[in-house]
Amino acid sequence: MQEVDILAGPKPSYDESRAGTMKPFKLRGMSPYWYFPALQNRLWQWGPLHPDKAKLFELLDYRPGKKQARLHSSLARARVLSGGARGGKSLWAEKDVLPILLTPGTQGWIVAPRYDQAKEYDYIQTDLAALKKTGQVPWRISKSTNNPKQGDMELQLSWSPDGEIPDSWVRVKSVMVEDSLLSEELDWVIVVEASRLPRRVWEEYLLMRLTTRNGVALFPSTPRGDNWFSELEEKGRSPDARRRLVVESLQVSARDNPIMGSEQEGFAREMMDEETFREQFEGIPTHRGGLVYPGFSAETHVIDMEEAGWVDAEGWPTGSWTVYRGWDFGFTNPTAILWVGIDEDGRYFVFHEHYANRMVLGQHVEALADFEQLEVTRTENGDLEEVHEQEKVEMTYTDWSPEHQAELANFGITSTKAEKDVGQGIRAVRELLVVRGDQKPGLMVDSKCIHLLKEFSRYKYPENRGREDRDPDEKPLKKNDHALDALRYVVLSTKEIVR
Repeated sequence: MQEVDILAGPKPSYDESRAGTMKPFKLRGMSPYWYFPALQNRLWQWGPLHPDKAKLFELLDYRPGKKQARLHSSLARARVLSGGARGGKSLWAEKDVLPILLTPGTQGWIVAPRYDQAKEYDYIQTDLAALKKTGQVPWRISKSTNNPKQGDMELQLSWSPDGEIPDSWVRVKSVMVEDSLLSEELDWVIVVEASRLPRRVWEEYLLMRLTTRNGVALFPSTPRGDNWFSELEEKGRSPDARRRLVVESLQVSARDNPIMGSEQEGFAREMMDEETFREQFEGIPTHRGGLVYPGFSAETHVIDMEEAGWVDAEGWPTGSWTVYRGWDFGFTNPTAILWVGIDEDGRYFVFHEHYANRMVLGQHVEALADFEQLEVTRTENGDLEEVHEQEKVEMTYTDWSPEHQAELANFGITSTKAEKDVGQGIRAVRELLVVRGDQKPGLMVDSKCIHLLKEFSRYKYPENRGREDRDPDEKPLKKNDHALDALRYVVLSTKEIVR
């Protein structure tokens, strides 16, 4: 390995107002842990001993993938890497906490279903041994036990024989011994295979261990159907949660591993049913049994359209798509509005969504006008009176009634009754999900449309018979369908136009 001075870490001036506010998306020399207020106090005191994160990775010859690198630079308090087996989840988690462990006075846990499942602990031991060989380390390993059968797995680093510099340590915990998940304050915790753990482990035990030290939690896990982990993973894809530095999630597939070739993927696909393959190989949470759209896959149909250059910074298409709105009315249930672009090849692109309940019509129109940057007329007391459409949208298709049409017309929105046949609409959407000859599907969804993506994975038929038995004309359960209804209105209503 190339020799790098890992003690040459950055020494920024302490500025509490910046704590928890910066969010680099590329791995930089400065460790993002400088910006966690409680941990920052210790880093400020022991800054010269805190390793530079990027240099540490270089020294260990660790080259994270694009998604892992993004999470390494995340400042969210909770970070979720949901992925298929062999997707590099455990290595990501271990490397992410290593700079904290190598900072004096820090404390961390690795919590797993069983002691022998804590691979991250083995990775830590391997990395510490490699670092010691460089002769550059200021610490010594003062305690190291690795006995999974006895539940004795603890490692402690010491910097000074007189204890003037506080030790740091990591301990492995098993959820099979819940009483052990009490009492200690933590700077970090790795929750191994969280999808297999009860919700109470996180909410009743681990979460409160992090509060006093403003610690961070990492969740490397393969998804496993509907549970609290799938909810957390879903929340981490919300721009609002990421912006507030609460939780950030990314998905990795086993195919992201360079040693996983097409032959291995083909073998796995042959040996697994589709839902198991999606979870265990692609790392995509599934909601088992009777999915209406089993052909939908985040790997195939979801993309960050701004990153791809398909929409601008405000979220509006940069190309020559013909744009339609689909509008599903609700009040107690959500109102869903989708903006859908169609290109000259007849491909559909869902590039924006509005999804909210307990709002009156004027509030939804206000959100529409704000997104499309339309001119508006207001009453004397400031209420929205009318929007002035600028021919950005070809037509709005709604689950129409004369009352809705009249109300929208009063606000300046032209709408028409959508084609609403459920069976035909499901069939039309399924056709768009098929990958065409150019290896691209007929429907793509922006990764920011989190409610539509959630419904794709949860819209079901009443029973759990195999998917091959489900006729599109069979009626699905009437839930998790508001954004999908809006999509169906656009797809079915424009089908003949596109042809």
